[in-house]
Amino acid sequence: MPSHRRLVAVVAVQLAAALTLGGCAVGAEALTNHQPPSGNGASVTTGDLAARGLTLVVGAAPGTATLVGTVVNSGTTDDAITGITVGGSTPQVTLIDGGSPAATIVLPARFSRQFGYDGITHIDLSGITTPAGSFTPVTITYATAGSATVDVLAVLPVGNYAGLAPLPAPSPSAS
Repeated sequence: MPSHRRLVAVVAVQLAAALTLGGCAVGAEALTNHQPPSGNGASVTTGDLAARGLTLVVGAAPGTATLVGTVVNSGTTDDAITGITVGGSTPQVTLIDGGSPAATIVLPARFSRQFGYDGITHIDLSGITTPAGSFTPVTITYATAGSATVDVLAVLPVGNYAGLAPLPAPSPSAS
């Protein structure tokens, strides 16, 4: 009989240990439910607008970058990107839509807009202090959907990002 009691005691201790030690991963605030930023291609949604694959590509000139990614407008009304903040400050933002400087980047209803991958649609930034290899909060402000903030990785223009950079400033036109 003594070995039966010992077996019951061992099982009871193991059960108590499992319940106590396993509790660190339970509940809405468990550490396993929170993931810090973990790579390029950040995403954030606000209303009908979903920004996907966001990455800051650092430019050759100090303090410059271009924001690359895609915004999907799944709603039934048009919206527009009206502003960007990086790291809590407002850099000088140059929006290029249709190949020309613009006050906004139009986001047609039920359509997606990719920016930064060609010379047609760009979000170029100057006056930022985010070094390559670090995360920084980027806030996109929309005309009607409000704003959305996500931590975005800054990368060098190499590999998949080779050739991506802020567009040269447009030269003044003669009048």
